[in-house]
Amino acid sequence: MQSLVGPLLDPHFESMACTILMTASLLFVLAIIFFSFLSVRIDGIVHWSFSIVFIPLWIVDAVLVGLVSISFAQLLQNNPDDDQDELDEDGDQEDENITDDERRARRQARRTERKRWSHIRRVTNLLYVSSAVLFQIFVVLRIDGRVTWPAAVIFIPYFVLEVINLFPNIINYIVALRRIQAVADGERLTLSVRLYMFFTMFWWFAIRVAQAVLLILRLDGIIMCSWAIVFLPLYLIGLKYAIQLLLAYRAFSKIPEYDAAVQGKISVGLGAMAFIILGTLFYTLIGLVAKKLDGNNFVRMSSVLIPVFLVLVRMTCKE
Repeated sequence: MQSLVGPLLDPHFESMACTILMTASLLFVLAIIFFSFLSVRIDGIVHWSFSIVFIPLWIVDAVLVGLVSISFAQLLQNNPDDDQDELDEDGDQEDENITDDERRARRQARRTERKRWSHIRRVTNLLYVSSAVLFQIFVVLRIDGRVTWPAAVIFIPYFVLEVINLFPNIINYIVALRRIQAVADGERLTLSVRLYMFFTMFWWFAIRVAQAVLLILRLDGIIMCSWAIVFLPLYLIGLKYAIQLLLAYRAFSKIPEYDAAVQGKISVGLGAMAFIILGTLFYTLIGLVAKKLDGNNFVRMSSVLIPVFLVLVRMTCKE
């Protein structure tokens, strides 16, 4: 009988795991370098252009653009997928009641459908990466003073990203409703179920868009409140997960089986510990950033980014 650790000793698996770990470590190192550059630049220790500060991000962007461009260039080659063609042939052979013409027509229809979705996916990836890079370029041009565009213009590529993100959410929402409808044996879904699924699929999208809008309003001087208020959508993230943990604990408390209830409460307790640790680091960062942006010169950027450095160094050492 094959050992359970057999796949772990496969050279292909070892190579893939090594590649993933090396890539993750490189990303964490680049992130540490970027935030180090950012802190010394904002604190006035150096007076580099922000285009130099963003060099670690430019490296990541160059790799992503290269990968997406290669994938997009494959569309022009129009190479058939041999493995999938074999699956098409196997599927057609299982149905012996169709003619050769029908078999070829079905195979061609499947190829056309796969090709169409492959084109859409690759074009979307190219547009997504291009918008992300363009957004970073706009930010650098603005903070370096090379352009005087309002924040609403700077954030246009970001909103293109969010529009792209919206379509998978819509598709997942429709698919989830159809699956629930199928399980419900034809019964009509209640409004509460639809609203719950809508919230589950779109709450994170709404948080991101609301935060971007508040940033634009504050940066353009349309609102003049404290930055602590501008970051209000970020506080809602912690509130959401805190309520979710409380509801989970309450649900496990009502389970009549003692062992299952205890196991569930332990899981919730571990989740609460992780939430407290990560939440403390995250909201400490948000509070320090808000103080810095409000003009508190006693707060140095190197101190603001301490939670970020702690997480990145821990993840790098873990890798």
